[in-house]
Amino acid sequence: MPRPNGKPTRSKYGLCDDSYICILSTEPQVDDVPLKECESRSWREFKELDEGNFSDIPGTGLTLNFPLSTKHPFVEVIGNFAVNGFNEAFEKYVERGNHSRLSSPTFRKCTYSKSGDFYEFQMTIWCDEDGFRGIYEAVVACTIDECEKSLWSLVLTGVKQGKVRRASKSKRSEDVGLWLPDIQFTGMCRRQTFYGIIYGGYDYRDPNFINF
Repeated sequence: MPRPNGKPTRSKYGLCDDSYICILSTEPQVDDVPLKECESRSWREFKELDEGNFSDIPGTGLTLNFPLSTKHPFVEVIGNFAVNGFNEAFEKYVERGNHSRLSSPTFRKCTYSKSGDFYEFQMTIWCDEDGFRGIYEAVVACTIDECEKSLWSLVLTGVKQGKVRRASKSKRSEDVGLWLPDIQFTGMCRRQTFYGIIYGGYDYRDPNFINF
């Protein structure tokens, strides 16, 4: 949905809907990002739901996976964070000026588990990217106490709709600032092919979890 003056809109829960409104920052916002004030209500609702899920389970319940309805407002928070974080990393490390690489996200599935000091959310997200509608798997971690969010991965796993072509066109680096990022520092990974076609070019994986 277009936003006048590039300002994020708010839903009835007060969420900042800024999943693909990105301004190139000094560093992409993908690690230990604090909870925004407009996200606090949905976070409290999730914590109440989580307490109910664990109240009937003997022991700690750690590592158990729980479904989280995509209609829950906190799913929008973490889904938008994942898409926005990918877009910022893509714009900084792959193609300057392309701040809406992933757009029109819909959140199709979400589960979460609790481990140590954080929650781990696993999501299925559909987004538009470079001429196709992709299916993505995202993993977002949130600290249990303060909800500091980190994007662990966002990976293309399938193509919902798309032209049978090489989706990522080659571009001159002097025109758009396109260059091959260093995965060890940026987390931008070359994608595998689907049906012999390269779609989009890059996934994101937290460099701290990549083995070299």
